[in-house]
Parts: sequence; C-alpha cells; structure tokens
Amino acid sequence: MREAMRVFARFSPKWPVPQEGCCLSSFVLALRDNAILLGRVSDAELWGEKWALPTWNPPRWRDKLLLPAAHLLIREHPDQAANRILEEMLNAGSFTVKFRGIQNHVEDSGHWDVCFVYEADIRGDVRKPPWFSELRYFSPEDITSNSIGRGHADIMREAGIRLKD
Repeated sequence: MREAMRVFARFSPKWPVPQEGCCLSSFVLALRDNAILLGRVSDAELWGEKWALPTWNPPRWRDKLLLPAAHLLIREHPDQAANRILEEMLNAGSFTVKFRGIQNHVEDSGHWDVCFVYEADIRGDVRKPPWFSELRYFSPEDITSNSIGRGHADIMREAGIRLKD
C-alpha cells in the first residue's frame, strides 16, 4: 500500500486534480438470496460511451466480473448516480437503495478512485442490456478475487462478502 501524500485532497485552480487522475463513481451492491449481481462488459466502446469508463485496448476489466457502477456526471450527486445505474444501466423497474459508505483506492500509478457504495434491493428480474455480455446473480463461493475488476473485490470484501482467493 502506498503511503498517503501529506497533501489534502482539495481540487481547485490552486490545488489541481492529481496528474494521474481522480475518478468519482457510485457502485451498487444488489444482493438476492446470498448472491450478488455482477456483469461482464460486452463491448468496450459501447461501455465507454454509455458509462464513461476507459476503453484503452485491451481494457483491463474486459473479462472481469464487475459490480454495477458508473462515474458521476458533472454536478451529479452520488445518490443520483446510484439511481441512474439502477434505472438506466440495469433497467430495474422497482428498487430501494441505501447509502453504505465511501471507499477509495489508489493504483500504483497514483490514480485515485473515490467510490460511493450503495446497497440496492431490486424487486423483479433484471434484463441483460446490450453493454453486458453476462449479467446475473453470482454466489460468492463461485467468485475469486482475481475474477473481479480492480477495486470491485475491495468493495465486496468491505461489505462482508467473502470471496475465494
């Protein structure tokens, strides 16, 4: 783990965003019968266009299982982003959502991710949209830490979901 820099995380013209970048995202933990909703990206370009995630080639998360998540839009509150994920990304018709907390992850490059984590109760089925090649509830016993995208496994562990190593 990298040692924290002794600079406060304030962004303004006087204190610019770190050179390596900083992302603000909302993540949704949707649980059902001791299983968690995860998906795999089908088309990196469509995903990048629709959900503002990087599409470098090949994307590091291309074959990984991912929690439903999206970067915040400008002036969007994290609560609004969580609802947008459920409504637009997952096409969930009926749900409740509850804020769980904030996590942050720093890559070796120095890139910083700030993650607003929500728990959702989705009533009814979730239909797989075209940006997912797979979207379903997975039992934690069937998931390994290496099969999950960067930062997603940390969010799951923090939520008390035990993954196989």
